Amino acid sequence: MMPEIERCCTWNRIGFGTGTHETTRLCMELLERYIKPDMDVLDVGCGSGILSVAALLLGAKSAVGVDIDALAVKTAMENAEINHVADRFTAIAGNLTEQINGNTILCLLTLLQMSL
Repeated sequence: MMPEIERCCTWNRIGFGTGTHETTRLCMELLERYIKPDMDVLDVGCGSGILSVAALLLGAKSAVGVDIDALAVKTAMENAEINHVADRFTAIAGNLTEQINGNTILCLLTLLQMSL
């Protein structure tokens, strides 16, 4: 996690997404550079919600976190509550294409490659 975010985040570390994976760290760096106050963020494969919460703490207007893992979605919501951004965060369990519609300004994707 980037130092600026690390100082202000508290995490329930159940589920995927503790901030140590390289893709998460890279997304954090990009969030710090590009997030704007009027942005609506879509976090696909949200895991613990670390990127959604970080975006909100950096000033995003709203964030929606979607994951197929119900435990991850529950954890993401808890992390949003712990960090006092739950009023601007929506957590959704299920298939992205069946759950989301509308416009998003910034989309975050941190997905695992799975073998078939």
